[in-house]
Amino acid sequence: MSGFAQCSHIFGVKQNVANAPLFQDEHTILLPAGGQIVRYRLDGLPQKFVANNQSTQKGTATAIALSHTRRHLAVAEHVPGQISSPHIIIYDLLHDTSKRQRVLQMPPETNFQ
Repeated sequence: MSGFAQCSHIFGVKQNVANAPLFQDEHTILLPAGGQIVRYRLDGLPQKFVANNQSTQKGTATAIALSHTRRHLAVAEHVPGQISSPHIIIYDLLHDTSKRQRVLQMPPETNFQ
C-alpha cells in the first residue's frame, strides 16, 4: 500500500523573501510559508498552494514577483547546500492548480540573496 502526504494548512510567514507578501487581487494574498507559496483567501475560503512539487530539488524561495496582469508569479529559488545555478520559476495563477509554465536557469555566479 502506498500513499502520500499533502499540505492542508500552513501557519506563519517566511520573512527573508523579497517582495513578500503580495496581493493577487482584493481577496487573495500570496505569501511564502515554509517551502511553499500560499494563496491565502481573506474572505475565509480555504487556502491553496502554488504547486512547486514537480522539481526533484527543493529550492528555497528568495524573491517573488507578480506580473502587471496579476496572472503570472515569478519565484526566484536556490538550492541550499548544493553548487547549482539559481533559477526563476514562472507559474500561471489563472488556474487553481497554478501550473508551472517555465523555468529560467541563471548562471552559477548569480546570487539572489
